[in-house]
Amino acid sequence: MSNELISIVIPHFERVDLIKITIDSIKSQTDPNWELIIVDDGSNQQTLKALHDLSDRSRIRVFQRTDGDKGPSRCRNLGVKQARGEWIMFVDSDDWMAPWCLEQRRAAMESNPDAGFIVFPVALFQNVPGDQDVLWNELDSSRDDLTRFLSSDSPWHTSSPLWRRSAFTSIHGFNERVFYGDDSDLHMRALLEGIPYRKEADATPDHFVRRADDDRVTNKRTNPILASRLVRLEQGWQAIREYKQTDRFTTAWNAQYFIELEYLIFKNTANWTAIEQALSGWKSNMNPPILWSAFMSCYCRLGHKTWQQTRLPMRVAQRLAKLILPKTFFPPPSLFEKAPIAPKHRQRLHALQPTG
Repeated sequence: MSNELISIVIPHFERVDLIKITIDSIKSQTDPNWELIIVDDGSNQQTLKALHDLSDRSRIRVFQRTDGDKGPSRCRNLGVKQARGEWIMFVDSDDWMAPWCLEQRRAAMESNPDAGFIVFPVALFQNVPGDQDVLWNELDSSRDDLTRFLSSDSPWHTSSPLWRRSAFTSIHGFNERVFYGDDSDLHMRALLEGIPYRKEADATPDHFVRRADDDRVTNKRTNPILASRLVRLEQGWQAIREYKQTDRFTTAWNAQYFIELEYLIFKNTANWTAIEQALSGWKSNMNPPILWSAFMSCYCRLGHKTWQQTRLPMRVAQRLAKLILPKTFFPPPSLFEKAPIAPKHRQRLHALQPTG
């Protein structure tokens, strides 16, 4: 086994009670050769002091973002700059790491020296690891990963890969203006760049993503979140053009705009400005056929005006949409947060639950 240091980077904001649990899981790793870098995103002074109390100034270090855009993308990039290891893993501040996580990932990285990153299955949990038999998503080898990212069926999570620093920096890290879909944006660019990678789809899930009842920050409908969603659409299309992949992925990115417009219509109907901006961006960037453009203008206006009062007109419009727009705009349901964990792994994961 090599002595290569694994640097774990966690962005943090006002979650000191949860991050204590995450840190304890990292301290329990069977692989001892790691460091933890926590980058705080502007927590209050009391929280920040508690966070510094968790550090040891050598193995666990705490920094604070004082410049650039607020959000996890900026914090993660700052964390990589402070990292001393050549292998990087990104963890969220409410995650939980199985004891064998780093050992399993190190072994795979050593066995695949040409891989820029290696992807592992991660599972969901609500209260304690192993309390849900569900993966974040399925690492299906029969489907093209890039197509899945471009179709809102992201096959893996931010914490799924172990990165080589050189591969991560070659695509300039996270887009700091994107904090909704930031992981999809990063991985999409990595695949467009052609970075060699490997999926360990059959490995035991080694990391747990919390799914509690409280609302996630990225699901909130604040103006910064909405603006970030639009930035991802604009810059995602720019990346596809830069890599000269427009012939292959124009249809998929048209569908991305449609998915975003439906989100704005049905989840954020009061904000016509955001709907209008997304519609305008779609028309100017994608240059859709006149029929699609005219239909979507009416579709968006109808949804904005009627969805909260009476849903019948919009249900009729949705049926028309499936007749007028391409089938690719309506992908089949994905296994996102529904893919079952293989029975052969469940016993090991259930053993992680506290007894008594």
